[in-house]
Amino acid sequence: MPEPMEIRLGDVVRLRKPHPCGGYEWRVVRLGADIGIKCLTCGRRVLLPRRTFEKRVKAFIERGEERRAAMAIGGGTWGSITKEGVRQRVWETLERENIAAFPRPCFGRIPNFVGSEEATMHLLELDEFKQARCVFCAPDHVLKRARDLVLERGKVLAVATPHMRSFLEIHPKGKPISTNIKGLFKHGEPLVTPVDLIVQGSVAVDRFGNRLGKGKGYGDQEVAYLRERGLATPDVKVVTIVHEAQILDDLSHLMDENDIPVDYILTLNRVIRSLDYRRGTGEPR
Repeated sequence: MPEPMEIRLGDVVRLRKPHPCGGYEWRVVRLGADIGIKCLTCGRRVLLPRRTFEKRVKAFIERGEERRAAMAIGGGTWGSITKEGVRQRVWETLERENIAAFPRPCFGRIPNFVGSEEATMHLLELDEFKQARCVFCAPDHVLKRARDLVLERGKVLAVATPHMRSFLEIHPKGKPISTNIKGLFKHGEPLVTPVDLIVQGSVAVDRFGNRLGKGKGYGDQEVAYLRERGLATPDVKVVTIVHEAQILDDLSHLMDENDIPVDYILTLNRVIRSLDYRRGTGEPR
């Protein structure tokens, strides 16, 4: 007879079949004869008999003791916590502190946050933005003000539609243009204009520019796509717009060769030039 599975409070598990929301990963929030789990994508809670839970578990992504140890570390240094663990902690913080803004809950998303529109206005301070003819902005809700600002300043807006189905460009028309998903399809045409600056959303970032998205890889793939097809220069600068609660001390131990760093981090109160930190000379301005 097989030994019973060791289940810890706080474990993150991947189940064999997806939840209706599409999520596979769940956190254990209750122990006993029945196991309580919470979907990390939509936040739904489910109670399963222990035997049913054990049959449905495909893999442990993070163990509860590791998470408690990481969360006990002060500041933004979270030890051996995984990428998904970092994302989950950031999402939980944004929700708990009511930093997250529409759409909520922010779990499984590039989060929007209170003050994002004001943080976006720091784009106007960047020489790269001032000089750019064409600016790429990801389709996340937190970047809507950035997309609008590009067009307001008479620049070409480059976008990727959800799941990278297509890359489009929108030209300023002298009147307001909707830059929500529907508007992108309505006004966009195939991208041919070279991109001079890239703006991405993030779940977490550190001052060195190491960035975590929501875990699907689209942000890094978008940048790689533009570079590989000659639609952006190899040294094109990447900007991200985040809340201070999304900035950690150091994520470098979690990065791999496919993770593309950002060069500027914009928050409500400051601009961080990550390249200077990578050189060891950085100070926020």
